[in-house]
Amino acid sequence: MKRLCTLVAAVLVSTSLTLRAQAEETINYITAGGIYLENIQKAYLDPVGKQLGIKWSVETNDVDTPVRVQVQSGAVTTDLVEFGASTCALGGAEGLYEKLDYSVIDNSELAPGTFSDYYVGSTIYSMVIAWNPKKVPNPPQNWADFWNVEKFPGTRSLYRNAFYVLEAALLADGVPKDKLYPLDLDRAFASLAKIKPHIKAWWASGAESQQLVREGGIDMIGMFNARAQSVISDGGSLAYTFNEGLIDFGCWSIVKGTPKKDLVMKVLAEFVKKEHQADMTLLSNYGAANTKIEETGKIPADLAPLLPTSAENYPKQIVTSAEWWAKHGAEAKERFDQFLAE
Repeated sequence: MKRLCTLVAAVLVSTSLTLRAQAEETINYITAGGIYLENIQKAYLDPVGKQLGIKWSVETNDVDTPVRVQVQSGAVTTDLVEFGASTCALGGAEGLYEKLDYSVIDNSELAPGTFSDYYVGSTIYSMVIAWNPKKVPNPPQNWADFWNVEKFPGTRSLYRNAFYVLEAALLADGVPKDKLYPLDLDRAFASLAKIKPHIKAWWASGAESQQLVREGGIDMIGMFNARAQSVISDGGSLAYTFNEGLIDFGCWSIVKGTPKKDLVMKVLAEFVKKEHQADMTLLSNYGAANTKIEETGKIPADLAPLLPTSAENYPKQIVTSAEWWAKHGAEAKERFDQFLAE
């Protein structure tokens, strides 16, 4: 009996130490900063950290340079990252990320195109057509209308980036949604050449796009849906449509070589759940990769129609190809920069 008690005590001590070690585990995480990080903290990090007994060490960055250095040197210190979809897709193709285990991570509720072997979707947003209803009584409803300066007169603005703009140019030129990829660059730039003289401003940031519609004399613009809605919520004169919206998304990946792979896999299994993604939507007005967030009862009836992922809005749009941009993005962006400089 004495030996048994001693053995039981030893097991309890060992178990206690193991649980304590697990509870003190820290996940090193790279994501965006500012208000986005504040929302991530509330929707994901705090509740999931408490549930799994982990702590977070967060670095803010929009590029994957630190991950590349770590993986190439064999000195991996980052465990989990959140970048844009094309960045995750490129990193996965180049061996920067671990293959995800979908027997652990439930992807059954995730929107098609928002997950792959190497990444899983977080927030979803859309590049939409917006206009000032006081100046544009007959608003454009697709990219062909936006390109039609005779039928839809007014000052225009587009994103100063090949991403989204090349897709818009091809849609304006009559390419069907389901035939968009692979992008025909020659056709896209020929279409862009037609609209270029009519673009009053090329915006470089979401904040700049908002400033242009508020103060810059822009009548029509391609801009992110959450930015457009923010202008409206602040009392600005703006309207927009999700017709032919260009959907993009953020995504999570596990860094190749992290010793915490199994634990981070469990983290992602929590992150993709509709409850956490619904919380992020409430905080940010972004859509969610999880298509079931409205079933949580957390999404107000007046918010659902404003989300790119709602049942009504999602079918009207196009999910941009992270894989195409991962393979051809550098070429497309270089050509776009040359095009603007001409």
